Formats: sequence, structure tokens, C-alpha cells
Amino acid sequence: MVITLETTMVEWLRYLARIHKCLLLRRQAPSPSASFFERMQFLIQEDGLQTSSIYTSFNERRASVMRGQIFYKKFLPLNGVKVQVFNNPNQGYTISDKDGFFNLLINGGGSVLIQFIRQPFQTKQYAFIVPWNTFLHIGYVYMDEIIENNICHRNLSETIQPKLWDTSLDRSFITNNKFDYAYTLGSQIIRQSISIDKNDLPIKFIYLSSSSTRRYQSILTIVLTGNHIDDDLIQLHLSISIEGTFFMKKFHADTNLIYEYEWPRRNAYDQNVHGLAEAIGMFQRINHLNN
Repeated sequence: MVITLETTMVEWLRYLARIHKCLLLRRQAPSPSASFFERMQFLIQEDGLQTSSIYTSFNERRASVMRGQIFYKKFLPLNGVKVQVFNNPNQGYTISDKDGFFNLLINGGGSVLIQFIRQPFQTKQYAFIVPWNTFLHIGYVYMDEIIENNICHRNLSETIQPKLWDTSLDRSFITNNKFDYAYTLGSQIIRQSISIDKNDLPIKFIYLSSSSTRRYQSILTIVLTGNHIDDDLIQLHLSISIEGTFFMKKFHADTNLIYEYEWPRRNAYDQNVHGLAEAIGMFQRINHLNN
């Protein structure tokens, strides 16, 4: 097996899920009707991953969880980094683990300035738009790669404009033919499909709703390429983040590429998810460099 930055991140997210599950097993399991905050509050409770936080400083209706991985140079995970909301000590802080991962419970609903601190590295601050009651996976943070950090910051806030697909259960189709939704009667499977247009941006985020009703599977069918592809296209990268989980896969360029992603309706902490969830995807085309 070839170890890459992407495979390492996916494997360690699975490992962290097992650690968080052990924390949850020591506490009473939340009910299916529990709010997002009630399911995530174990992070700030005794022996949780977030310390020095004041319970009343969190708004239960706006709580979200930010996740990511911190690196030194390019491929060296950095532990011991203090991650906190800038100028809001009441929400406490978390420390990145030996593989650079962190989990931070914060109040969403707007722009949040996050601070990354560890000596002797330069302190980093980045602003993120954080939605309510959901996970926000910010990807990689580089403590000493200033250029790469600037690029990442621009991508998150300026360059990439996400497209929106409304996947309400009340509608069976969308007339622009960019999205198709179907329920297979009696099969207990919710199927959704999208086509990625050739003329779309090389990198984009896809926001859509996945049905995660109890006893049902959620399957997302993604049409990556059609009958024709560019001659210089060599590889395609697809990543999907949903409820704090992270999935990444690479494809060799070919015509009529279709991928089916199945979500088991569990979040990053191995808790069952009920109702509707939001998936965020990133798609990137890799072309030959022009001489």
C-alpha cells in the first residue's frame, strides 16, 4: 500500500472515531431526538477533548464542530498546537494530537476567527464561515508554509463559489437536469445522483442534502465524466465530507466515470444520524502541465 497524505488523513480520522466512541461509551447515549449540541457536548465535558470551557458560553442552537489536521512543513503532523476561538477564552481550547488532528466545539452562525498557537512557530489566525449545528472540516493547516496557507485561505473565502443543489424530499426531480433523485420502493435505499459539468470550475464544493432516515441507506451517485474528456486530463480527485467524516478517492482519467458513494448514516464520532444531513464535496481535475 502506498502511504500518501490523503490516505493517512482518512485512516487517522477512522482511528479518532474509535477513540471518540470510547469516550461516548462511558456516557449515556444521546436519544435519537437529541439536538446537535446534546450529541456533541461530550467534547467539553469532563475528560473531553476541549478544556477550560464554560458550558454556558455555548449557544445550543448555534453549536458546531470544527475539525482539521495541522502540519509542520508539508508532510509532518504537528502535535501540541493550541486551537481556540480568538478573544473568546470562555469556549476553551483543544490541543492537536500526535497526528495533528483537532476537534473544536464552537458557536456557528457567522464568521469565526480561529487561532493556532505553538512555540516556536508563528501564530496563525484564519476566519471561517461556520454554519449552525453541523461539522465543518477545514482540511489542512500548515504552521510554517505561509504561501500554502494564503492559498488555502483564498480558496475558502474568495476563489471558490459553491453550487447549491436543493434535494428536498418533497420533489422528485430538478428541471435543469443537473440533479436526479429517486427512492427505490421497498429497498430501503435513498438514491441521489449529480453530474459534474465539464465547464465547471476545476475545484468546487457541492452542497446537498442526504436522507439519513432510520433503517435507510443513503447512496450518492456521482457522474464524473461523460462520453468525451480532454486529451491532457490524467487524473480526477474526489473528496466528500459529511457529518465530520472524510472520504477521498483518486481516479485515472477515462470516459463515462461514475462513482457511487454510500453513507452508513453515522457521524465522525460513530453516532447514528437521523433526519437530513449536508454533504460537502470537492472535485479536482489534474491535467498535464503545458511546456
